[in-house]
Amino acid sequence: MLHTYGTSVVGPWHAEAGVPCQDSNASWVSEDGTLAAAAASDGLGSETHSDVGSAVAARVAVDYCDEHARPGADPQETLEVLRGAYRAAYVAVLDRAAEMGESAGEFDATLSLVLLDGDRLFWGQSGDSGIVAGMSDGTYVLVTKMQRDDEGRVYPLCFENHWEFGVLEGVATALLCTDGVLEGMIAPPLLAANTDCPLDRAKARMFLHPLPDDAEHLDEVQRQAAAYLESYPRELIDDDKTVVVVFDDERLPEDQPDDYYAEPDYAAIRERAYQQLYRRSGETSAAGSGDDDLDGPSDREDSGGRGAPEPSPAPDPCPRAVSPAATPGEPPAKGVICRMGGTVAKSLRDSSPALRRAAEAALEAGTVLGRGCIRAIDEALDAVGGSTPPSPEEKGPSGPDA
Repeated sequence: MLHTYGTSVVGPWHAEAGVPCQDSNASWVSEDGTLAAAAASDGLGSETHSDVGSAVAARVAVDYCDEHARPGADPQETLEVLRGAYRAAYVAVLDRAAEMGESAGEFDATLSLVLLDGDRLFWGQSGDSGIVAGMSDGTYVLVTKMQRDDEGRVYPLCFENHWEFGVLEGVATALLCTDGVLEGMIAPPLLAANTDCPLDRAKARMFLHPLPDDAEHLDEVQRQAAAYLESYPRELIDDDKTVVVVFDDERLPEDQPDDYYAEPDYAAIRERAYQQLYRRSGETSAAGSGDDDLDGPSDREDSGGRGAPEPSPAPDPCPRAVSPAATPGEPPAKGVICRMGGTVAKSLRDSSPALRRAAEAALEAGTVLGRGCIRAIDEALDAVGGSTPPSPEEKGPSGPDA
């Protein structure tokens, strides 16, 4: 019989700043235990009501699966159910925004969704949360790839042309997690960029290899998962944290040899990465081709080796940590502030996941102060007949909100 559990905990910085947890999760199991659906959604920190958007998206997507999925259905039929779930989730977010009298963009969130039918895992992806499958033989597969552009900005649910769907057979368990857990714990970019396995299998095993009696103590298992996330080192994950697990207590995964689940030797991996970086640096200097390769692993490598999404004719993707460039009509000081913020954020973001989280938190805090400065600049310019602040239509994507 299938079972699920999940938890979303507020990140340390959000807790200190009084910001609500912007992650959400939802799950459902059919009465006969043959079908289960689960969703994880991460509200964008740059949007005012993204906590509401993530909650609506996750809940509506799972409820849609409850209403339309059939056990043993043809794969194409089930994949269409997932597509319908994404459409229903997005429409529900738009409706909630209209009810609250707010712009739909203020509710932007990612959405990862799974439907487990026997050993077939049907999945959907929008954004940079992730799904990891535990196969029946005890091996693990990173199912999804993070949907970000070349500047690290995420494509949330509103970018329908970036939705992805698929099916994987031979699955026993499934783990969904938001990007903080994915990059800070389960699949650190350091591994994807410098090893042949993007997963920290030792940590993934805690969720993908349930104990035989876990189904009898789901509340306790969920409590322990929440406690583990809350106690995870802040320097590794400062973001909100979500995990959702789906498993079948009658079909638990087998075990691989112990060394398959051994913790990666991060010190040795970092040393090799540094050596390769210095080697590339020397080669670049000798060739006189500038310093384009001196930044270490790129955002493309961080996302598991796949290039960032091609530019879309739709509006720019919503930023997590990159401030917008100046827009027409803005006072020059605004453009300088934005460009400096973007440069610093990109530099930190490229260094390591931990530093990137710190950059995001710093930018969220700095934006609050920056807005006060910008308002003061606008008032001063207005007082001397300066330029008029741009209208919302003239502005580009907004920077991170606290």
